[in-house]
Amino acid sequence: MSTSPLAARRDLLAAVLDSLVPAGDGFPAGSVALDHVLATAAVSPGVASLLERVLQAIDDASGDFAGLDADERERVLGRVEETDGAPFDALVRH
Repeated sequence: MSTSPLAARRDLLAAVLDSLVPAGDGFPAGSVALDHVLATAAVSPGVASLLERVLQAIDDASGDFAGLDADERERVLGRVEETDGAPFDALVRH
């Protein structure tokens, strides 16, 4: 059984989700939605493709996204949003 490209990037996707929706005020971080995002992508090739593109763009822009501090992560996400708007929008919506 092969692993989907998104499942293989699970750690990166979790770090991105946590950066987009940090934990606070009794609410969990964005990675709580990780399985939902992966399940949505599993049934929608279009969503999967957009998410794969944005994760690749984040990886390319950061080198090691998980190793960055919160401000650096925010800057990377801002650059990716500017250059890859449609895939970034798919990440935020799903």
